Amino acid sequence: MFNSIKYSYGYEALLGELTEDIQEGIISESDTIKVVRERRVRGGYSPIVDYYYPGYKPKEKHEKVKVSKVMNEMEKLKDVF
Repeated sequence: MFNSIKYSYGYEALLGELTEDIQEGIISESDTIKVVRERRVRGGYSPIVDYYYPGYKPKEKHEKVKVSKVMNEMEKLKDVF
């Protein structure tokens, strides 16, 4: 998925919001959320730009992803250069 190109994205804020939502009991790591991604960039990776809770239907194109997988992706790519 990430090829040999190294990426870094400013996921700190989004990851912080997702972590807060888990701590507040709004969602859990086992839940599935709707993830909106930016258009593809070099190497075929599309960065996460927003997420929505179950039950909300975003107008943007989105994909359903487990919260734990989203967090793992953002953790891996927030500090890679």
